[in-house]
Amino acid sequence: MDAQTEFWSWFASQAKGFRTAPQEEMTLIVQHISERIKLVNEALVCEFGLKGEQLGELVISGDGIKEHMPAVSSFVEAAPKIEGWTITAFRPRLDQYEEMELTFSGQLISPKTIWFRPLTDEGEFDVIFYHFDFDKDDSNSLINGTYILLDMAIGELDVMTKIRYMDHELIEGDPGEQGLLAFSEFRTVFDEFYKGRSL
Repeated sequence: MDAQTEFWSWFASQAKGFRTAPQEEMTLIVQHISERIKLVNEALVCEFGLKGEQLGELVISGDGIKEHMPAVSSFVEAAPKIEGWTITAFRPRLDQYEEMELTFSGQLISPKTIWFRPLTDEGEFDVIFYHFDFDKDDSNSLINGTYILLDMAIGELDVMTKIRYMDHELIEGDPGEQGLLAFSEFRTVFDEFYKGRSL
């Protein structure tokens, strides 16, 4: 039995217990699942959650890295059907993404403080994100947190395959007066650009 098959066999045997475990155990469960996945492929990360009271969801991600896409797809395709579970490749879009906040490496990242300018003159979707507290010498947490919010907005796969270029800059002055758009509008602008297009 290869490592991938062994993981799914193990997960299927534990899946019911994972889904019905007390909330206070969830952090340890996710950590344990993640460790088992890393034994299969170091490039893969996971997110675990519940959809209502009856359905669990395991999301397998390449952490936004294009080169990891085949590994994610292969891993999820190998998953058996597990009662009470959905197994999802790549972080999906989330409803009300504009209300989400996260703490990344100790820094609060909020959609309410992120603005953007789409650049579509060449028929490709490029974007510059603007932040009030952007420091080029200390920007990793802010940039990585923005990428996670972007996955929530349009889904990890579209981030990797449909945005050609993105950058980050400091907001100087009033963003609205500079023609910048609030992050809450990103999904609408992105979908409108790709409406009727095919890659």
